[in-house]
Amino acid sequence: MGLIFMCNAKTKADCFRYKVFGLPASRKAMVADIYKGMRLFLFDVDLKLLYGIYKAAGPGGYNLEPKAFNSGFPSQVHFQVLNNCLPLPEEIFKATIKSNYYGKNKFNCKLSEEQVKDLCKLFCETTKRRNQKPARKIIKAQELSHPEGSRKRRQEQIRPSEQRRERRQKQMAPTDRSRKRSWERAPNLCKRDGFVSATNATNKYAKNTK
Repeated sequence: MGLIFMCNAKTKADCFRYKVFGLPASRKAMVADIYKGMRLFLFDVDLKLLYGIYKAAGPGGYNLEPKAFNSGFPSQVHFQVLNNCLPLPEEIFKATIKSNYYGKNKFNCKLSEEQVKDLCKLFCETTKRRNQKPARKIIKAQELSHPEGSRKRRQEQIRPSEQRRERRQKQMAPTDRSRKRSWERAPNLCKRDGFVSATNATNKYAKNTK
């Protein structure tokens, strides 16, 4: 068994502020049948989106949160998030509860056990499919949420062109052996020019200037 609660732009905030779903006083008996762990869903009548998956945190009651909804929906039940899925547009979940529709945009909010299973499956599959985005889009989203991590990631991920440039620089740069040979030849060159070391050259220059 399951149940779909309704909300709009005004009442949705209270739903998540007080962790409670509510219906009018006339639906008191329906809410009283809710048991702990029962699967619940929330339909936004303005956005035409179904949110889920929730479960009842306890049995349904009356006026559990007096401040919620300005006392307009006293038949209430506290809820917990069972699976935080992306919301489903009505055109996607409508076929799953087709038998509940009795008007163009009106449906019975009571769900059978089979409908609950189908809805939960649809929520999980849709969320998984939407999360499988191209790697570039995922990296872009991570950069927006974690700029420091993205900067470090960009430094670690060297592009192929940069790798080729590094290889060329290594090929053009002198090896350690060639550097050693040049330093071995340096004293001879200094002796040839009359300087043995940088210190001697400085001293010699100082003598010449006196």
